[in-house]
Amino acid sequence: MKVLKTMSFKQLLFDDLEEIVLPADLLLDPANGNIEAPQDPRFQILKKMDAFVTRAADVSMIVSTSRSCNGRS
Repeated sequence: MKVLKTMSFKQLLFDDLEEIVLPADLLLDPANGNIEAPQDPRFQILKKMDAFVTRAADVSMIVSTSRSCNGRS
């Protein structure tokens, strides 16, 4: 999912989390995407963060759709 066709929802969410709550946290380290060994804790972090992003994107889409269907922006 792209936000304003410039960045992914995941990147938008991670940027906000990093700025507000988790500066320099291992949870948001982009290098986690390069880990392929399932036993590596960073791999598990990546899977959990991806699941979180998916749930957040689903909710965001529902709210956005509901607002536009109700004539609000």
